[in-house]
Amino acid sequence: MGLLRETQEVLRALMIVSTKQKQIAELAKNSPEMSLTALNHYLNLDWLKAAFFQCRWNSAPGIDGQTMEEYAESLESNLQSLLNRAKSGSYIAPPVKRVHIPKDASGKETRPIGIPATEDKILQKAVCMILEPIYEQDFLDCSYGYRPGRSPHDALDAVWRQSMGIGVEVILDLDIRKFFDSPDKTRLVRFVKPGGSDRKGPDTFDFLGFTHYWGKSRNGNWVIKRKTVRKRLNKALRGIAAPGR
Repeated sequence: MGLLRETQEVLRALMIVSTKQKQIAELAKNSPEMSLTALNHYLNLDWLKAAFFQCRWNSAPGIDGQTMEEYAESLESNLQSLLNRAKSGSYIAPPVKRVHIPKDASGKETRPIGIPATEDKILQKAVCMILEPIYEQDFLDCSYGYRPGRSPHDALDAVWRQSMGIGVEVILDLDIRKFFDSPDKTRLVRFVKPGGSDRKGPDTFDFLGFTHYWGKSRNGNWVIKRKTVRKRLNKALRGIAAPGR
């Protein structure tokens, strides 16, 4: 009975938030010149509950060591305390835990990532849920990064459809890795369909973990295909070979 009541409470909070997000989005869309400044009233207990249940429960804990499950043990009081501090301006975000994860299969290069504390994750998500419907109206349809309802697979599908539809011959590859250390990170990738006077063979380029290349379809036509980047594939195979590691 308790679980049923809790599930109903979660669904109720999510529905309330969804309705309000649609209202915010509609206002931002119809009045793009308006500065939306009266947004603080949206942040309430229902909003924080919805934010909590949209956070990843298996995410690593931050500097406080508290997991999402531990926070949920006293969810109502924890969220009320967080709301009071956020509204009064007394909330102070804890330091972000910095960890380094392997960047490639070799493990020689690492990527630094920041892990916020559990409470900070919830508040960040809640603020994001308020601002997202506003700024979503300004994004172009060709934008996919960190947008709701879109994934890297959607971006890959868009690259394939556009490349096949308009006869792409050049790919503009922008890499922001260590951007401020080495500012020249723009390059042109040759990607010409094989055949005719082209004697160099199929070109390839890597994008979002996949190698894109020219291949023949069942009908014998040249089409763009993709396969897992070799370094990622080798890493996955080593993981399968040593499951206990």
